[in-house]
Amino acid sequence: MTYTTTPVSVRTLEQRIRNLEGSGELALRRRIAMALVVVGQMLPEGAIKGGSAMALRYGRATRFTRDLDAARVQTLAGFRSEFEESLARGWAGFTGRLITRPAPRPTGVPPAYVMQSETA
Repeated sequence: MTYTTTPVSVRTLEQRIRNLEGSGELALRRRIAMALVVVGQMLPEGAIKGGSAMALRYGRATRFTRDLDAARVQTLAGFRSEFEESLARGWAGFTGRLITRPAPRPTGVPPAYVMQSETA
């Protein structure tokens, strides 16, 4: 199945994904892969790494990941500022916004073993 026009809304895009993949895990994987590509295009200088990079490089045969891990080459403040600007500008009809969430604090796990997401 192919389409000759771009989707006009998120709802239309999601319906097209369901038309291609059904409503199960394959549809979820396709949505996440598309999101990784879109967000990856808007990232400031750096690299996508980890499971996200493996999923983009090797496709469906890799382990399933829902997050995006990235390495940056500048300070956290500079990266965040450039990323926010890029998300607002958008790419190929997609835009976004950066949402800050509290760092995880899993019960019973020493802080040294919890990934630090905001180091300068």
